[in-house]
Amino acid sequence: MKDTKSAGMIYDFLKTVPPFHLLPDAEIRDLSRTLTLEHFHPEQVILSPASPPNQFLYLIRSGEVRLIPFGGRKESAGPVVDMRGEGEFFGFFSLLGNRPSPFTIVAERDTVCFLLGKASFLRLLDTYPDVLLYFTMGPSKGFKTSVPGRPAEGSTAAPSGPEPDILFFSARVRDIMHPHVAVCADNESVVAAARLMTTRGVGSLVVVDPAQNPIGILTDGDLRRKVIASGELKDVPVKGVMSHPLSAVPPDAFLFDAILLMIRKRIKYLPVLQGQDLAGILSERDLMISQGNNPVAIIRRIQQAPDLEELVLIRKEITHTLKVMLERGGQAREICQLITQLNDHLTVRIIELAAGDLDREGQKAPPLPFVWVSLGSEGRQEQTLSTDQDNALIFGDSDPDSEADAKAYFLVLAERVVSGLERCGFPRCKGDMMASNPQWCQPLRVWKDYYQKWIFQRDLSAQDILISSIFFDFRAIYGPERLLNDLIASIKAAIPESKVFLPHMALRSLELRTPLSFFNRLVVERSGQYKNRLNIKRHGLMPLIDAVRILSLEQGIFRTNTLDRIAALMERDIFAPGDGNNLREAFNLMMLLRLHHNLEQLNQGEELDNYIEPSELSTIQRSNLKMAFKAIDRLQSQIEIRYGLTTLRKR
Repeated sequence: MKDTKSAGMIYDFLKTVPPFHLLPDAEIRDLSRTLTLEHFHPEQVILSPASPPNQFLYLIRSGEVRLIPFGGRKESAGPVVDMRGEGEFFGFFSLLGNRPSPFTIVAERDTVCFLLGKASFLRLLDTYPDVLLYFTMGPSKGFKTSVPGRPAEGSTAAPSGPEPDILFFSARVRDIMHPHVAVCADNESVVAAARLMTTRGVGSLVVVDPAQNPIGILTDGDLRRKVIASGELKDVPVKGVMSHPLSAVPPDAFLFDAILLMIRKRIKYLPVLQGQDLAGILSERDLMISQGNNPVAIIRRIQQAPDLEELVLIRKEITHTLKVMLERGGQAREICQLITQLNDHLTVRIIELAAGDLDREGQKAPPLPFVWVSLGSEGRQEQTLSTDQDNALIFGDSDPDSEADAKAYFLVLAERVVSGLERCGFPRCKGDMMASNPQWCQPLRVWKDYYQKWIFQRDLSAQDILISSIFFDFRAIYGPERLLNDLIASIKAAIPESKVFLPHMALRSLELRTPLSFFNRLVVERSGQYKNRLNIKRHGLMPLIDAVRILSLEQGIFRTNTLDRIAALMERDIFAPGDGNNLREAFNLMMLLRLHHNLEQLNQGEELDNYIEPSELSTIQRSNLKMAFKAIDRLQSQIEIRYGLTTLRKR
């Protein structure tokens, strides 16, 4: 038995530690006499996947521990996924799941812990709903994924081994999913469901109907947002708070596609369905354990970043993650999709922070919806390691008196967002095509007028045609999409009525030709800074992108991604299957060459550009590049014939 002085000190400490501070005073005093104390030396392994199932909940009194995912070469070394310090817990998963710890937990320095036995802990969960809900969905079971002064996931100098990174591209969902899924009936109470989650040591339950068909999912986040926030802890049916409809993937889906779905949907748990049958579940924690460079963890950090300084640091980690993907053999579409998702989340968080700062400064947002729109390569979801800003802002229409005030506010907001993006490594557009430019920060009615001018005016300047082509690759990043959908509807109605728009666009697109000579040789710069090199973007990617955009607008296809556009044009027989596949291969090849060129420049500390040197390519790469340019030449010939421009063909 502890002496009175020691018990009193423990009591004082427990009174400051959630959720124990919520317990009755008598319960805290009993706990203070029950806890045992243990000391751990620096680098001492406390728990590991090789250990038996844990029998204690560890509460850190002083010191610090680090959590390392299973799979490192050395038990106490590897990428750090979390750090825990004074007043925080560990050992929860192993204790409740009756299985070895999923992490190796190592004392970072001299560390003292209070140990609460399993029986006592289970009694607290059964007796006090607040404690149950805290450990079901509270900070005790989450990951900060950010360690001050340490590299976070995705930013380690080198991965612990090739397996996690290769897994990222080649594995199927079935390779890491949990086949045994915790389920509950849709009429179950949330307290009973929370107790089941705690007993099973899981963060979610798949909800089934009376016929055992999966209809939704109840997660720790649902409990936090919908139950705790409302103050209702009892007699709330699961079907009233579950997330539905259910997002799911089949077991044979690639892990990368599942990760992108989780990122887009902002979900931490993804059920796996074989037809209509529940086959397993994939969780964010599975991803953290299975791989070192985890984009889901980076996105969680972005969403939780308290300020711009944190986002600047995260942006550097994003670049490292993309480098790893390229080095491990990632494909162009996968890498561009991931760049898009990461940059989209970064932009959204910058907008949220900027709007919050303005509110605190007393600059209230007008009662109008607005949409932050990405343009150009970002709008097409084709950003690379070298990307500047192209963006715009659309806000709702209002009366003339309030419109000026609204625009003034949105221009201030836009400047702060553009400045934030610049600090995160996205240079300002040299042509000033950004939302901070008053010309590109306008109400919806003005944007409709812009597009009417671009579509119907006969004497557009070459600059206007260039600008308009960029503005036809647009996508909503933040805000209600109904504003953008309204604009798209007006554009769709206008294009078929114009006799000049598509020919003007087509004529302009033919100004960029592929660097392939009559004798099937690659044409390079003959002098200057880029001697013996060719611009893969200007003379390869852009002629393809421009032509595909024109055909898509003609067909009323308002997808913006080039590969998606090619697929849609193939479905409409605008491209024969062979031609469409050749164009897809050409696009993928050129994007990969550009990405690898930028990666090499990044590694050497050089300024990024789009000039590749054909002599540095392998024989097969040069041959494939020539085939890609020939496919683009055929596409441009198709454009010339389709829009009556054959007499203008000159090499």
